[in-house]
Amino acid sequence: MLRIHVEQSVSQARVRLEGRLGGEWVRELEHCCRGLLDPSGLRQLTIDLDAVSFVDPEGQRLLAELHACGASLTAKGPLTKYLVSRIQETSDCSDAPSG
Repeated sequence: MLRIHVEQSVSQARVRLEGRLGGEWVRELEHCCRGLLDPSGLRQLTIDLDAVSFVDPEGQRLLAELHACGASLTAKGPLTKYLVSRIQETSDCSDAPSG
């Protein structure tokens, strides 16, 4: 199960995740974030992974795509910090989320 909390203002949006990012929840997160990404750069999107306990390969792919397209990723735990560091090293926006 994954909980998705969204906080928005004019200049930024924050998506805070709690639980396991996998399966059907990957599509739900993609749907949620699609409308929050701002190609103009006027609104910063931050995805907070501090309370995430698991990320499956599809979830990793989505996080990498979102990061490559401008989203910031934050993490505190060893698993998510490692995942974020790998994503930051290999980001490429050519695989933007479709929809």
